[in-house]
Amino acid sequence: MDEFPKKLRDRKLPVWVGILLFLLVATLMIARQMDKAAGHRQQELVQKLQEEIKTLNQKLQDKYSELEKLRSGHPPTPATPLPPSNPKT
Repeated sequence: MDEFPKKLRDRKLPVWVGILLFLLVATLMIARQMDKAAGHRQQELVQKLQEEIKTLNQKLQDKYSELEKLRSGHPPTPATPLPPSNPKT
């Protein structure tokens, strides 16, 4: 019973298995780095979009305030009446 584990320990893997394991580990490491980079880039884009939304909201508020000032400075104009319709006879 003691010999079986000893024999397994002494066995060497074929070279191609070692190469495959190396390629697998390298691929996983590259994929992890790419995921990190994509996450970082996505975070930057989210930040830029948030800043753009903040800027656009401020512009919208400014225009709304400007519109309210214009409305309060001038009395509302009556709606232009529509011309009478010509009923068909």
